[in-house]
Amino acid sequence: MSVETLSAVAEADDNGHRRRCARTHGGADPLIRRELFVGETEESRRLSMAADSRQGAYAVAVGEALWRSVRDNRPYTIRELLGDID
Repeated sequence: MSVETLSAVAEADDNGHRRRCARTHGGADPLIRRELFVGETEESRRLSMAADSRQGAYAVAVGEALWRSVRDNRPYTIRELLGDID
C-alpha cells in the first residue's frame, strides 16, 4: 500500500455517504485539530488532556511499530524504536 493510498482517507459526508479525501489525514477529529493548530481549550487544561513529549513519542512509536510490523511481518517493541527513554 502506498503513502498516497494511505493519505486518501475515506470518511462520511453529512448524509452518511462515504467519500474520499485526497491528500489529507481525514481521521483527525476537528477538536483535536483545533487544539493542535490553535491552542488547547480551557476544558483540556482543566482535564490535563495534553500529552507531553514523552507520551507523544510513544504514540508515534506505536504507529511506526504497526507499519514496520506489517512491512516486515514481525513484531516490533517500542524499545527497539525509541531505545531506553525512561
